[in-house]
Amino acid sequence: EARRGLDAELAREDLEAEIRGKEAEAATLRQEAERTRAESATALSRLNAERHGVLGPLRLEVERRRAQCEGFRGDWEAADPELAELGAQLREAIEVQGSLRFSLLRSRGEAERALQLRQSLEARAGELRDRLEDARASYVHAVDALDQRVA
Repeated sequence: EARRGLDAELAREDLEAEIRGKEAEAATLRQEAERTRAESATALSRLNAERHGVLGPLRLEVERRRAQCEGFRGDWEAADPELAELGAQLREAIEVQGSLRFSLLRSRGEAERALQLRQSLEARAGELRDRLEDARASYVHAVDALDQRVA
């Protein structure tokens, strides 16, 4: 019995040592995770600052180029009336194309709904035909039964 108690005490000490080791390992991992989070936050802040620093001038350049292109178009249209007319026709054609696309999509949807309605009405007509045929058969059977009684 003393041997058992000694074995239990040794096992308990081993477990406590293992627990202390795991706690120390968890504390180290926690510190490393916090350090990594802090580094990530710093890197993210730096990246955002760089992105805003780069994107701002790029946006300005894009707007400047757009205005320049609009100016060129205005110059071309002023210099060549035929080109201006073609440009106006092109813009009108693009608007018509968009309108036609919209109309096509709307018509396609209406056609699909009409097809579904037709299919459901055909199915209903089939059901009604079957019921009519059953009613006729029942009527003929009832008339035959009455004729047999009378005869």
